[in-house]
Amino acid sequence: MIEHRHTKRVAAVAEKISIYHRGMLVADCKIKDLSIDGMALWAGPLQYHRNTMLEVEIDRSTSDSPDRLRIPAIVVYSAAKVLGLMFTQVSEVAQQSLRQTMKKAAGKNSIQDRMAQSWEKVASSQPV
Repeated sequence: MIEHRHTKRVAAVAEKISIYHRGMLVADCKIKDLSIDGMALWAGPLQYHRNTMLEVEIDRSTSDSPDRLRIPAIVVYSAAKVLGLMFTQVSEVAQQSLRQTMKKAAGKNSIQDRMAQSWEKVASSQPV
């Protein structure tokens, strides 16, 4: 498959979102990777035809205030347990929320990478 992404994606560790079709909740999924332009989701058996309009809902709630943000998206691919979406209308608020989620995911990935590297260093220094 030819890559058509124009922006960098980050793996989103344990971030969950809700998927809506025609205003109805259809699934809660984990984000596989994310960019300002779209996302790939671990969607299990959920399958949609290409160009199907969906909405993704990001929960930005805190313990003090509930806050959910819906972003319209179109299905660009649907394959073995993965659903690829491209956002169609991203407001300024949605862009900020996506950037925060990406930053948080990049930070988690960076910590995991450092932990893996430190483990490799320890493991490689042990006598065989």
